[in-house]
Amino acid sequence: GALVMNALKIACFEIRLVLTDRWSVFWLLVLPFILIFFIAKAFPQRADPSTLQSYLGVCNQDSGFLAQALVEDLTETGFNVQPLKTIEERKEGQWHRTLIIPPNFTANTLEGRKVVLRLEIEPGSYQPALHAVRVKIFKSVGRIIGNLCVMATLAQNSEGKDAASMY
Repeated sequence: GALVMNALKIACFEIRLVLTDRWSVFWLLVLPFILIFFIAKAFPQRADPSTLQSYLGVCNQDSGFLAQALVEDLTETGFNVQPLKTIEERKEGQWHRTLIIPPNFTANTLEGRKVVLRLEIEPGSYQPALHAVRVKIFKSVGRIIGNLCVMATLAQNSEGKDAASMY
């Protein structure tokens, strides 16, 4: 009890002593807020790439169900997806990033062959958005492959149905 009371008396005395000097109040209270304001203005918060609205042109050269599912999944993950009929169509537009789904994407994937998705990038593309695009494409491909594995397992357990008809 007495120790706490002595500590409170000393603290009150020190606070009164500091508050009597205007410069002490300035250095202890006002200046830190001024510095915080200027530092916040000098170093603005960067945008989180995962929350960026990313624009992506998609040139789907495959008519299979997996390519369609990939385009749908990309659309649902927050992309502003613009379907492109040809690669040249991208040159005419304002699309800085274009995903090219190759012909036979679905057939090669189902047969277990290597499939290369090309992401063409215009010079000067905004880097955080580019990283967000890459991450979202990887996630979409992973979901499509995961769903395909689940469908293949279900197809094995059911009679005569293939993964395409269940997808």
